[in-house]
Amino acid sequence: MGYTIFFARKAGGKDSIIGHGTVKEVQRTENLSGEEREHCEKMGWTRKIVFGETVMRYGVPLPIKDVLGEGLPRGNRIHGYPLTRAQAAYILSEV
Repeated sequence: MGYTIFFARKAGGKDSIIGHGTVKEVQRTENLSGEEREHCEKMGWTRKIVFGETVMRYGVPLPIKDVLGEGLPRGNRIHGYPLTRAQAAYILSEV
């Protein structure tokens, strides 16, 4: 797959990017077995994201406003926000 996902959360009182990972594959929970499937069903998840070797937590969180500027959605509304290739490249160059 190769998609890059950025992880964000509140850090130091600011919405911040705290890491990223590269998606290797996405599996349906019905194709999982045993404890893993039960856990996913309990949580209401329908998919499992499997990351490749590239999963990184940044030593210093990157405040979203500092990296991407003003005018972005706030808080949980940034979930799924599409970044341009230039924005993604800029974030990756900062770590």
